Amino acid sequence: ECLEVVARARKAGKRRTMIVDISVRDEAGCEVSRVDALRLRRVEGLSTSRRTLDSKRAGAVDSAQLIAELLQYTSVQREARVLQLVRSRVAEILESNVDEVPIDQPLDTLGLDSLMAFELREEIKQGIHVDVSFEVFLQDITLTELSSTLTEQFTARVDEESSGQPQDSANRSSENEEGLIEGAI
Repeated sequence: ECLEVVARARKAGKRRTMIVDISVRDEAGCEVSRVDALRLRRVEGLSTSRRTLDSKRAGAVDSAQLIAELLQYTSVQREARVLQLVRSRVAEILESNVDEVPIDQPLDTLGLDSLMAFELREEIKQGIHVDVSFEVFLQDITLTELSSTLTEQFTARVDEESSGQPQDSANRSSENEEGLIEGAI
């Protein structure tokens, strides 16, 4: 059986995104399947474009400044700041306005796919030195819950470092987690 695949691509606003329509036709030219409006987003290599939660803005604070800032806050203020940072970054990843990103809906319902979640996870790790498990992103977690988890882990890490106790290995992600996104679309 001979099949023909036809794809049409068009830009979708930002230069990193395009929309593709794909149709598969049999040898008689009849369409047998179709994918409409598949959104493709260029993913930059992590090794060449590692960003932290706040590094995208002009005059952004670096990781050390961000950590120093968080240490000055009460736990409630710290969680609010982490929520603000994560919400802002999710909005950028999804190419939408911050106000359009609800904090009480699961991330996957917002359109955050596994590659985007991996990108966010890496930026969190670089920004506030919290190595949250990728499995957290596979659950129905909201931005509010994610921020709470990140704040708890950040505070626990800081407390452990100041007391001289070794970090709990349960809070570390496995070395093989990067393989979880292999083959993701």
